[in-house]
Amino acid sequence: MQIRDYRPADEQSWLQCRVLSFMDSSYFQDVQQHRQTFARPSVELVVIQENKIIGLIDAEIDSQSMTDKQESGAMIWNLAVLPEYRRQGIAKDLWQAMRKRLLDQDIHYCELWTQEDVPANRFYQHNGFKLDTNATYLRCKIGGRELPLALSKHFNKTACVEEMTFEAQVSEREQLQPLCDEIIETRMYTQHF
Repeated sequence: MQIRDYRPADEQSWLQCRVLSFMDSSYFQDVQQHRQTFARPSVELVVIQENKIIGLIDAEIDSQSMTDKQESGAMIWNLAVLPEYRRQGIAKDLWQAMRKRLLDQDIHYCELWTQEDVPANRFYQHNGFKLDTNATYLRCKIGGRELPLALSKHFNKTACVEEMTFEAQVSEREQLQPLCDEIIETRMYTQHF
């Protein structure tokens, strides 16, 4: 097993690893046909075993999506390990390699977004990330019908939607449950190191 920098020739193997790794998570619909590129400098690492990518981690430095603009930091956009290689410490090794690379660039802060996946949340908490409850919210989806009266009031008339996604406070989950087709709790984790 070797951790090394991502190379453009890795794209297909990277995409396969990401898709297969996300299939049993709440990100299963986040399929990409091309690997994203970053507007700002980034650190992009992969784990190779037998000429195959089995894990990956990407972090963008000083991403415009970061919520804490007080200091220079990084946003983790992807962290994935193929299911058959999990529980072997690969994600931890990837995070430690990323952390070292960030420290080498004098970056001492990192944040990331995840959802309600128990293994992902457990991993981040076990590896020193702290949940930012002020940045936790619900992403609610309603599809293919007239909006419920309670939501239509916000539009000053009855509205029909093909699909609507909106954000709400975590405290509103119970009230929104009967109105929404899907509710996903989105969580932000941070770490100072």
